[in-house]
Amino acid sequence: MEPRDIKQALRKVPFRPFEISLVNGQTFKVAHPDCFLFSRHETSCVLAEGDHFRFFDLDHVSSLGLPENGRARKRPRRR
Repeated sequence: MEPRDIKQALRKVPFRPFEISLVNGQTFKVAHPDCFLFSRHETSCVLAEGDHFRFFDLDHVSSLGLPENGRARKRPRRR
């Protein structure tokens, strides 16, 4: 994955949360652009998730994905 692909998703106006999938099957949600940082040489990154931080190399990113229709999935209504 190229850093420019992630940067494009981070800079969209209005920002829409997206998911990053790694080659090992893990998926992380980027809820806000301020939660994501690149390393100095843009070879790795950090994602803040509440009190936790996820560190990974961009070589391990397999894809970016938006939730259905660019929005969070709706829950079925209770009757």
